[in-house]
Amino acid sequence: MLTTLALSQRNTKYKKILEARNKILASFPFFMIKKTLLAILLFVSNINFSIANIESGKKVFNKCKSCHSIKQEKNKLGPHLVKIFGRKAGSIENFKYSSALKDSGIIWSEETLKGYLANPRKYIPGTKMSFAGIKNTDQLNHLIEYLKKDSN
Repeated sequence: MLTTLALSQRNTKYKKILEARNKILASFPFFMIKKTLLAILLFVSNINFSIANIESGKKVFNKCKSCHSIKQEKNKLGPHLVKIFGRKAGSIENFKYSSALKDSGIIWSEETLKGYLANPRKYIPGTKMSFAGIKNTDQLNHLIEYLKKDSN
């Protein structure tokens, strides 16, 4: 059984421990934890959003896959799209491009592909690609995300 003196000493010691803990907690930057957690949540949600965009883009690519291959360097009615980003337009050997596309000087990038896929015949007058284009901006963006992921 503890004596009154022992209880008093233990309570004092416990109080000092609590005071020290409170000082540490008071000086600890909890806002940093909140910011870090927020950053983690945003990162995870962006990953999920990006995955959803890529899946949506894959569905949009269904309009293209009868003429273009994305995974194999095999030409169909249109040229393959393997490693399309950074490639000069009209540069796949053994594919018969229009003079307009060959002479365009375009290097395929996100920006040039968006312009071309939105309205191929307006972007490069004289192109042989007989596709009306993708008018929906979200679908176009999702297709580009899919191409970035699966063509390179």
